[in-house]
Amino acid sequence: MEPYELLLKCINGIYSNKFIYLNSNEPEILGSGTFESFGVTGSFQNAQLEPIHTKIEYKGDYFISDLSSQKGTWLKINPNDTLLLSLSDQLKIGNIILTITALDLTIPALELTWGVKKIVIGKSLKISSKNPTEYIFPALAYFSIEILLENSMYMVKVINGTISKRIIGETKIIPGYEIEIGALEFEVCRYNYGKWSNIGLRPSMEDADCIRQDLGICHEPVSYYAVFDGHGGNTCADYLKDNLYKYMQKYLKGINDIQEWKNFIGQAFNECDLAFSKNFPEVSKVMGSTALVVMMIGRNVVVANTGDCRAVMSRRGEAIQLTNDHKPDAADEKARIESAGGFVTSGRVLSKLGVSRSFGDFNFKHPKKTIICDPEISIFDLNIHQDEFIILGCDGLFEAHTNQELTTNIRDRLKRMRITEQDPCKVIKDIVTGAAHSRKTADNVTSILITLSAGIC
Repeated sequence: MEPYELLLKCINGIYSNKFIYLNSNEPEILGSGTFESFGVTGSFQNAQLEPIHTKIEYKGDYFISDLSSQKGTWLKINPNDTLLLSLSDQLKIGNIILTITALDLTIPALELTWGVKKIVIGKSLKISSKNPTEYIFPALAYFSIEILLENSMYMVKVINGTISKRIIGETKIIPGYEIEIGALEFEVCRYNYGKWSNIGLRPSMEDADCIRQDLGICHEPVSYYAVFDGHGGNTCADYLKDNLYKYMQKYLKGINDIQEWKNFIGQAFNECDLAFSKNFPEVSKVMGSTALVVMMIGRNVVVANTGDCRAVMSRRGEAIQLTNDHKPDAADEKARIESAGGFVTSGRVLSKLGVSRSFGDFNFKHPKKTIICDPEISIFDLNIHQDEFIILGCDGLFEAHTNQELTTNIRDRLKRMRITEQDPCKVIKDIVTGAAHSRKTADNVTSILITLSAGIC
């Protein structure tokens, strides 16, 4: 197996899902040219790249720089992100490029120019596409930003929409950054991954998933992968997709001792559950979702599971289950339900619910707490020489496959591809599609596949 540190994954454009493992020994040169003529290591044709466009080089950390291209290399700034501004910086909003042509901190004043137009900003100015109380660009898609003076520095804060900042000089890149190069967009990832969902034989999709390359909570990047299997509707699963990671950030931020996370993840789950109830007081009584979260920091893996989604890891081809299914007829779950005054019949809580832990489902939590959302948490270290991939899936996936069948199937498919070209996106799409139509499950099927090396031999 070939371990790696970072990769670029194309997330938008004609090369979507193509990826490049970054090499700490040699720089990566991206462009439309060839290696023979231009030394290009990542060639992308028909994507508005120049023959040599962008360079990524390892200097203790990975740094990206533009190679004097006309169109530039751009760092995307997403909602709630804030970046420092300097003289000559350029911001791109849609097809408009704003240039900082003057900056004086003594007045203070910052001048933005585009074409023949300009605006001067004092301490702050909000710019948007629609709000008439702000400076507006009505022709653009919806966005809202604020440029403000803070601690004697001008910053840009994105409120809604996405803007981009042109990369000038060398810029350090970390997991979670999104880079625009020509007509392509790349995500900086710690681990390669693929995800896929299929509605299967159900009339509607009640699953959801969430991937964030860095939660921004401690000294190292923390990658976050989660799948949610809703029931009674999709509202709860969608709420968890949009919000559970925020509660993880709230409770885990600044805690660098990973073992201490066990003391706080349960609080994050339970507070998110209560927030769902407050936001959807009626729906939350009859609708719910399971949740499986895998977080990766360095070589540490943290798994938190509520319900019957499952995580399985391949260790040299051997399937290792990382979670326990929270089913009502499991001995410990049944005992807890009965001690709370409930009962289990036909594998269901109070003859109705087929999982023993979930978010939502507050009719089962009051007045008797027969259902809980407390996660089961485990922490372990990866063996970089043996651990090959981790798969997260809703129960529909594991109704169609045993752990070992699934692991062997994935491993065989990856090994058919060349080293450094083993694509988890292609593999998991085929696996999920096959499971959804195998007639072994009538459920939605959702899964995330995380590869832990650049290739399995």
